[in-house]
Order: sequence, then C-alpha cells, then structure tokens
Amino acid sequence: MNFRSSEFTFVNRSFYHQVCIEVYCASRANRRNTSSEIRAERNSHRLQRNCHRRGFRITDGYAFQGATLFKGYENVNRAELSSIVDVAHKRGLKVTGHICAVGFLEAADAGIDNLEHGLAVDTEFFSRKKTGDRSPRNEWLPELVNLEIKSKPVQRMIRELVRRQVAITSTLAIFEAFVDEKFELDPRMRDVLSNDAYAACTRRLLAGKRDNRWSRVWERVLKKEMEFEREFVQAGGLLMAGVDPTGWGGVVAGFGDQRNVELLVAAGFPPEGSYSQCDAERRNVSR
Repeated sequence: MNFRSSEFTFVNRSFYHQVCIEVYCASRANRRNTSSEIRAERNSHRLQRNCHRRGFRITDGYAFQGATLFKGYENVNRAELSSIVDVAHKRGLKVTGHICAVGFLEAADAGIDNLEHGLAVDTEFFSRKKTGDRSPRNEWLPELVNLEIKSKPVQRMIRELVRRQVAITSTLAIFEAFVDEKFELDPRMRDVLSNDAYAACTRRLLAGKRDNRWSRVWERVLKKEMEFEREFVQAGGLLMAGVDPTGWGGVVAGFGDQRNVELLVAAGFPPEGSYSQCDAERRNVSR
C-alpha cells in the first residue's frame, strides 16, 4: 500500500527549543519534546477516518504526558489537523503549524491558533494545487512571487485569519538566509557553533552563491512576505516573530531574533512595534 506521511511536533513551554525526533510508533514517543509521524492513504475515506481517530488518540496521549503546544508539519492533511485541534482545544492547549498540504484558509477553518512563516509557505494560491497534497516547492515558489497581495483572494484570506484570531509568526531572518547572493553569516556564529558546524554553513553559503537562480527567487519572496505581513497587521492581525530551527543552519536563535527585528523595521514596522511582535511569540502562543 502506498502511504503519505504527516508529522506532528509536540513541544513543551520551551517554544524555541523544539526537539523533533521522528518516531513511527506512539509507544516509543514517551518524551516531553518529540514529533510523531502519522501515515495515511489520501484517497481512502476509511483510512482518513482511521487517521483522524489515531491522531486524536496520539495527541491526547501526549497531552496527558504534559505537552502544552502542538505543531502540525508540512504534510499534515485537513483530517489530521482537525483531530489535533479538537483534542488540544478541549484541554485548553494551542496548535501551531508550518503547513503546506493544507492551505491557510483550511487551517483557520480547522481552528488552528497560529501559522508559522506566513504567505511564503502557503500553497493555496498555487494554480496546480491538489487538495491535501503538498506541492513541490520548486513548482509553487516561482509562482508565488507574482501573487498580488492586494488581490481579492489574498485579502479574503487575511480577513478570515483576522476574524478567527489566527496569529502569524514572522521568520524573515530565515527567508533572508536563502538569498545566498547577498546573505552573509553573522560573525558571532563562530562563538556559538562548533568548528564543523560553522564550516558546514560556510560551504552551504558558498555553494548557493555560485548558483544565484534560486537566490533571486527568494529575494522576491522575502519582499512579498514583508508586504503580506504589513497587510495582515493593518487588517488587525496578530503578527509575532521567531527563529525557525531549520532552514539550512545559517541563522541561530538570539542573533536571528535580532535580525528579525531589523527586517521587520525594513518592512515598514516601527522599531518598538517590531520588538513587541517578537515578544508576543512567547507571551501568546506558548502559554
């Protein structure tokens, strides 16, 4: 049988210290910070129902163990996300997500509390989008740069997120790191990374600079994301900021948070407001 995978990351109150350990059996996932992979056949209603029940059971188990925040990852489908939200909300807990297979409007309708990264990971406007399927990034990202933020579909999505009080976490520093042509490593990273880790980051950046085709796409994506976040806040949305633990390793917590503030200011937000948005991540999502 052909399966697709979905990942849920379960984290405690140390929101910035997510430990994503993939496991395939709930009985092995007895840690406070972990993720569990839930497999489901997309075209089978029976298996979707089973996946919903299993998602409910696993989430409830982690909540019982002390998890206080749940994160749906890229391949999560609507049924799985709904089951996670149902359990979490019944326990007074929150759900965030870096989602791609599910669009932002679908996620809001499912009751998600926060969406990570913003428009730059939302595939619902991709012209060849298939329901419940995570489209390849190299297909939808070039199309995203031509999306008009003022267009009716995007504005409708923004209004719906605001109406349902769904927050967005800005991670501009992560997107900037993909603009290899212009990006440079923060020299302070030498003091916090091992020699091997820093050398790996240097090699990755040099490789990106040798081929700047995707760098130029990401530069436009970064500007588009800035515009989207301004529109979202102007419409009354709650924008927060944080540092993603993935990317390719070119940004680390602390230094990345500082860079987020600088990029929010560059996007048109006042400095004091940008700091408040970063602090809101801790105060509003992880409690």
